[in-house]
Order: sequence, then C-alpha cells, then structure tokens
Amino acid sequence: MKDKRRELNERMIAFREDYIRANARINFLLANDDRGEELEQLEKFVGYVDNMVNCFPERQRQIVKLCILDDLPATSAAIEVGYHYTWILELRDRAIEAMEEVIDGKRIIRSKLGLEIKEKLDAIYR
Repeated sequence: MKDKRRELNERMIAFREDYIRANARINFLLANDDRGEELEQLEKFVGYVDNMVNCFPERQRQIVKLCILDDLPATSAAIEVGYHYTWILELRDRAIEAMEEVIDGKRIIRSKLGLEIKEKLDAIYR
C-alpha cells in the first residue's frame, strides 16, 4: 500500500508541476503579448484540467484544488475542508486515479445502471 501511495504521489507531484509551469508560461506569454500557438495549447491544457476538476463533487474538488493544484499539505486541507487527513489522502488519491482513467478512456462507465443506459443509447443510435 505504501508503495502504491508513493508512486501515486510522484505522479501527482509531476502533474502539479506541469500545471504550475503551464500557468506560469501562459502569464509570461501574455506579458510579452505573444498570442501564438503555444499560448493556445497551454490555455487548452490548463482549461481542460480546471474543467476536469470541476466534474468532481464539491468536497473532492476542494481537495484536488488544495492538495494537488495548490500544494497544500493534507493536514492543512483537512482543517480547511473539515475531514480527517486520512480521508483527505484517500479522496486525493481517488481523484488522481479518476483523472488518469478519464484520460485513458477505458471503462469509464462501469456501474450496472450506467452500462444499461449506455446499451440502450447504443441501440437507439445504431
């Protein structure tokens, strides 16, 4: 379990650093009035991340913003959100895994009801 959390933590830190660098580069490009393709791509990346985060329930969204995007320690986020820090870590890890699954695109719909709805929609649109 510790190895899994450590690995997940490393991926989260790398992702946070990408997000921070992208935001910083956007600000640099805007300050230099450079509105080229690089700015457009970076804005799409940051916008996509922000939109993906907004798909989570409110408390988990707060945790993602505080612990992942803002680099606040889990104990401080726990005080802010009002949850025990172990639950903060669990929700943070779940969010990272969910984002990775969304990007992967496999097994997005897994519940029995979700699969039934998808099957009905597939039948309608065939």
